[in-house]
Amino acid sequence: MDIANERLRAFVRAHGGRAWSRADLAELDRLRRAFTQAEREVRPVTGPGADAGRRRRARRLAGPSPGG
Repeated sequence: MDIANERLRAFVRAHGGRAWSRADLAELDRLRRAFTQAEREVRPVTGPGADAGRRRRARRLAGPSPGG
């Protein structure tokens, strides 16, 4: 998690005050996702809504329900 955090911070620091291009924003998004994934490995999400994202993805992959 610390490595992912440092990579994210270094990217933002190196960017400076320039305008963010689409490529910059895509890289920033990739680094943020890597950090979030690393954080979840260290501190798993718990609670009543912890499984909601997985259930939503499963429903989306399953396609429309019969009759609906």
